[in-house]
Amino acid sequence: MKRKIFILIFVLLIVLKIDKVNADYQGRIYSDSKCQINSNATGICFYSNTTFSKATWLDHGDLVNVRTSKGTINAPKSGNGSECKTAFSYVEYFYGTTITGGWVCNDYIMHDIEIPEEMQKEFQDAGFPKSYWEPLAVLKMKHPTWTFHAIPTGTDFFDAVTEEGRGSKSLFQSSAAKTQGYLSTDAGDYNWDTDTWKAYDGKTWFAANEQTIAYYMDPRNFLSHTYIFQFESLEYIPELHTLEAVQTLLGSAYIAQFAEYFVEAAENTKVSPVYLASLSRQEIGAGKGTAISGGEFTYNNKKYSGLYNFYNIGATSGTDNVYKGLIYANGGEGGTATSYSRPWKNERTAIIGGAQFVNNGYVSTGQNTSYFKKFNVAYKYMKTKYPNAYSNYTHQYMTNIMAPSSEAATTWHSYNKSDMMEGNFNFYIPVFNNMPDVTYLPKQGNPNNRLKEIKIGTDLITGFKSDKFEYDITVLSTVDKIDLTATKINSNATVSGTGSKTIAVGENNFTITVKAQNGNVQDYKIKITRPAMSSIDPETGEEVIHIPVNEILAKTNLNINNNYMSNLTLTTDISEFATELAKIDPLVKVEIKNNGEVVTKGVIHTGDEITITSGDDVKKYTAIIYGDTNGDGLINALDLLKVQKHILGYSKLTTASSYAADVSKDGTLNALDLLKIQKYILGVGDISQK
Repeated sequence: MKRKIFILIFVLLIVLKIDKVNADYQGRIYSDSKCQINSNATGICFYSNTTFSKATWLDHGDLVNVRTSKGTINAPKSGNGSECKTAFSYVEYFYGTTITGGWVCNDYIMHDIEIPEEMQKEFQDAGFPKSYWEPLAVLKMKHPTWTFHAIPTGTDFFDAVTEEGRGSKSLFQSSAAKTQGYLSTDAGDYNWDTDTWKAYDGKTWFAANEQTIAYYMDPRNFLSHTYIFQFESLEYIPELHTLEAVQTLLGSAYIAQFAEYFVEAAENTKVSPVYLASLSRQEIGAGKGTAISGGEFTYNNKKYSGLYNFYNIGATSGTDNVYKGLIYANGGEGGTATSYSRPWKNERTAIIGGAQFVNNGYVSTGQNTSYFKKFNVAYKYMKTKYPNAYSNYTHQYMTNIMAPSSEAATTWHSYNKSDMMEGNFNFYIPVFNNMPDVTYLPKQGNPNNRLKEIKIGTDLITGFKSDKFEYDITVLSTVDKIDLTATKINSNATVSGTGSKTIAVGENNFTITVKAQNGNVQDYKIKITRPAMSSIDPETGEEVIHIPVNEILAKTNLNINNNYMSNLTLTTDISEFATELAKIDPLVKVEIKNNGEVVTKGVIHTGDEITITSGDDVKKYTAIIYGDTNGDGLINALDLLKVQKHILGYSKLTTASSYAADVSKDGTLNALDLLKIQKYILGVGDISQK
């Protein structure tokens, strides 16, 4: 996988002033207000239209891009929007997998942020690079009691992204074309020809690409109210982690009836009940799913029932993953494992026992935030404080790369609705080595920019492959026009460069461009040569069409590489060679020279110059017979001696001879070639001429 796909300097965090005409700038939302026309709102109104009739909301710290080219709109004097005392600007905000545009009051947009010196010193002393300071400052200004701890991973950011991209470690759920741009197109993950991805879990969970992984691993993308809590310490703080907070978080979800069990689990394990409830909500969903229904199921031809697993522990990726989790809840298929109070035969035991697993397996090993449970990247630091810490990229709780941010959003809404945002929260935020200026998600849409076929007229281009992007075609001298057509693999892609083409004598270069739905572009370059390949038959006076030499040779088993011709044999007769070519084109002429002298009898030797003429098309090749290094048409001790002297540096083989001596065809003359020639001479081995 290539790093360069996500190492792009796209925008600055502190940008141009608003008074620059038609200039965009970035800002952060800063406000205590709530959107009054949306009962679920936790932040300011984000109006989708200029009539202020429909709104979602933005939360404190959210990053927006202000489009000054859209101008501003004065705030109404009454009704929706009148909460703004100045004017509205058009902003774009990235949420989930969608970029959404709308109108936000200028009073709530911070830009050109001046960070107080004492705050700068606090961040610097904590170990945060400057690229973290602005979003942290916006949060700190609003919540002075919050403490941010920099965790030095000691890990190169790009190396971490690569490691997290291996196999099924980082999955992204995609069921629509617009999110396919976030998926890996690496070999094994994606088939370009069928435009299909390998599902690692269920039918909709696929490997994420490096750019997507980089975005979700970069902590700076999540330093806002909505997502900061993926870095919250999972330690149980009774004054913060109350039953009310758990109930608020779970809302109307089925598992809300078990809120007291999450608090009991926290008292037992010292893990935040808000986190445990958020984790369960993330894993199980809002309804009464299979994992917590206690219903009957069959696994490996055996029936089970009355089992519960509120955190999907043991539900590894693949088929029957929920059932695997329930088998874990049973203590294995035989029910012999009793750790963590297994078997989990009721909701209370499952919630408390599962919490013990989370604590012993993750929180107490240094994976003490939602982020570190997913991305275990700070082993060098954690092992100094947690002797039983796990090595980087191992022992990761989930494969869903969006899980930490999803859990964080749920936690934040719970705290906010419970008026607990001013608590003494501790956030442990990773810092990597060699971090890029910025990371961002790939463009939306299907990434397939490949062709299924290219045709000249009704004929498929010889040797076409979807991943072969350059072609060299020769047409007959009489061809002055062609129809160039192409068929795309994905219907959402666009193709340009096809149609009727005029073919002049000589080289004609054409490019077919395929633009994928997500904007990725691939060019297919086609060189079409029209030779002056006709002559007048002196007897009939009619034009005679000659077949180009490369087309003649394409119909043989001969190998051509850099004007060297191989796949000949020690017994290739000169006259028979010419006869075989004449069967393809009776007008072809063959001339063979040995040491500058034309020869018409005997066999072809290494170094012979072969000239093939078809009309005005003349091609010259040097014959190569592997093993015949001295050009005498034999393979014997003399050839072995010449190779040995070349390897020892006593003498050098000519270019043709060195090609012939490389009988192993690995591009290097060494003892392996000597051995193969020796075995051939002794009659215990063979030398392939292909």
